[in-house]
Amino acid sequence: MATIHPFLWFNTDAEQARDFYLSVFKNSKALQTIEYTDWVSGTNKTVPHATFDFELEGLHLTALNAGPQPPFNERLSLYIETRDQAETDYYYEALTAGGGRAQPCGWLTDRYGVYWQVIPEILPRLSADPDREKANRVRQAMYGMRKIIIADLEPPMPARPDPHRNRNERRTLMTSLVDRKVIVVGGSSGIGLGVAEAALNGGAKVVIVGRSPEKLLAAERTLNAGRVTSVVADMTDEADVARLFDEVGPFDHLVSTAGTLPPGDPIGSTDMEAVRGFVDNKLIGAVMLSKHAVRTLKAGGSMTFTSGINKDRPPVPGGSVVSAIAGSFSYFARALALELAPTRVNVVSPGWVDTPMWDIVGEAKSSFFADMAARLPSRKIPTAADVAAAYLYLMESDFTTGETIRIDGGHNLI
Repeated sequence: MATIHPFLWFNTDAEQARDFYLSVFKNSKALQTIEYTDWVSGTNKTVPHATFDFELEGLHLTALNAGPQPPFNERLSLYIETRDQAETDYYYEALTAGGGRAQPCGWLTDRYGVYWQVIPEILPRLSADPDREKANRVRQAMYGMRKIIIADLEPPMPARPDPHRNRNERRTLMTSLVDRKVIVVGGSSGIGLGVAEAALNGGAKVVIVGRSPEKLLAAERTLNAGRVTSVVADMTDEADVARLFDEVGPFDHLVSTAGTLPPGDPIGSTDMEAVRGFVDNKLIGAVMLSKHAVRTLKAGGSMTFTSGINKDRPPVPGGSVVSAIAGSFSYFARALALELAPTRVNVVSPGWVDTPMWDIVGEAKSSFFADMAARLPSRKIPTAADVAAAYLYLMESDFTTGETIRIDGGHNLI
């Protein structure tokens, strides 16, 4: 009796692909390996033509080393039917780890470019419901997902209009942070630490990112929550940024509060190396975060960046560089919100905030703050916890994108 099984053509990494798949699927085993007498072209007789047979959950597959080939595409995919959310989470996150990419509607590509679908067994049944209105709601919910979230497949029926309700009343639709994964770059101190704490209080799982292992460890102890982890990464190093998202896997929201002291010299004596360092840290860092975040950011998620009051009230002299960079974030977010829709992209623009960054001025901090507070319409300097509310709003608000939210106590008005 004839048999049929998938035969996958790789360039030189068929054996590595087989080993990866064996590590993902618990019920799996390696079968025979056949090495041929010739070599894959371009490998200087280091990689032989070879086939690697293996079995995943009872399915026989063959991987072939045979040199450059047209890339895999979605015309042929491997379909995993899962029993529940835990199994869906496991396979989706395991197969996208290490360089895979999340795709819409439960699809993904793994690190080798092979296409998979991870589909809960309930989804086809719900999609075939005789109640066509219900089935259509399920499909519409699915279209907004990457990894399938079973609990979100059956959105509630639209409420019937209440004739007694005030026509001018509006309700802002908000998405809960419960069990959502939030990455906070710069989360070891200052505003970032405040955002991490607020997200944890909202029920999120939080990953804090920074360059200092010591500061990250101290932040974890301060937060004292089982739902927080940390990753050491330098936002000016693209390899580090890529590794960050590989390690974290699929996530729901990205917040970046990372920053460094800006150059403050008059333009005629500007240190160009300091300018380049500041641009790399702030603007180029945000671009690199965005570039690599899109690989694993779930549909319906968000990115939130941080600018600041210097774009509105630049110090004179010496504020031209920081004003230009801070101001550029608004245009960056507007364009990126269009490019990545329905992913939402926004900016928070704080004024002065009582954080450790101000400790550099020493004892003068108290008098600076008192003088500024007296001038602000809010009459006080906010803490990181005060400012964190703006970031939570942007993560939760389904209808806010491409915006810059000022939370500066009216600083931009004076």
